[in-house]
Amino acid sequence: ASTNAYFPNQNTPDPVLRSVWANPNVRQALNVAINREEINQIVWNGLGKARQASPVAGSPEYDAEHEQKWTEYNPQLAELLLDGEGLTRGPDGVRRLPDGRPFEFVVEHTTEPGNAGNDQHEFVRRYWEAIGVKATMRFVERSLYEQHVHDGDVEMGYWGFDRLSVIKADPGRWTGQIDDGPWAPTYGHWYANSPYKKEEPPADHFIRRVWELWDLTQVEPDEAKRNALFQAALDIHKAAPNVIGVVGELVAPAIVKNTIRNFQGGFIADDTLRDYGLINPQQFSIG
Repeated sequence: ASTNAYFPNQNTPDPVLRSVWANPNVRQALNVAINREEINQIVWNGLGKARQASPVAGSPEYDAEHEQKWTEYNPQLAELLLDGEGLTRGPDGVRRLPDGRPFEFVVEHTTEPGNAGNDQHEFVRRYWEAIGVKATMRFVERSLYEQHVHDGDVEMGYWGFDRLSVIKADPGRWTGQIDDGPWAPTYGHWYANSPYKKEEPPADHFIRRVWELWDLTQVEPDEAKRNALFQAALDIHKAAPNVIGVVGELVAPAIVKNTIRNFQGGFIADDTLRDYGLINPQQFSIG
């Protein structure tokens, strides 16, 4: 119930980069510059699905249109979108930010050496380089990564966009409260009143509407109305995805000893339910 995703930090301390990440056309350009199916086949042996960070198949909120939003491989469109925002190439081929600096940034990740995820990072780096955007993929030890996202300091983060099956049970990816996917960490801290760096969003920022809809969802007694309210919150993200999902729904094999009974396959592994929580582990037995 997860999608590998890159998170442009709309709360990064760099005000120019912050404004760029807040621009949906820029996020769309970075999305469509990636050949997801190539990554799926070469890096993940075709075992995943090229998709956007969205509810997974089997979720009550699954939306096939959302799953494919901005996932088409179209580097020509990416070039046009960036040109249209004035982020044109300099003599070195690297695009320029509005203040004249090269369009370059650091992607912090916790992918250990030897993990196939590093091959994915290299593919993504090359796709972005091809459209004139320079990304540096930087490994950071997990506790240090968590400190950086708590402080809102990352320029772009990488994590799994998970909890995508029973989303109402844990919607923090969408409200910004789970900050290891740092698309708006300091806003999320403000909403959650967490002990980390907080920042109140502007009055007209869309995240306030997401929060409002989630607050209403929690107290609405009518199931149909409750579902509609929550879907409206997801639709805000669907309209202009805030992250860059790449490949998801990867297989989750379970090795089960022959003497273990009542272990079922074919279910979604989801962090919210502690992975095998969906298959009634209280019914496991030995025999």
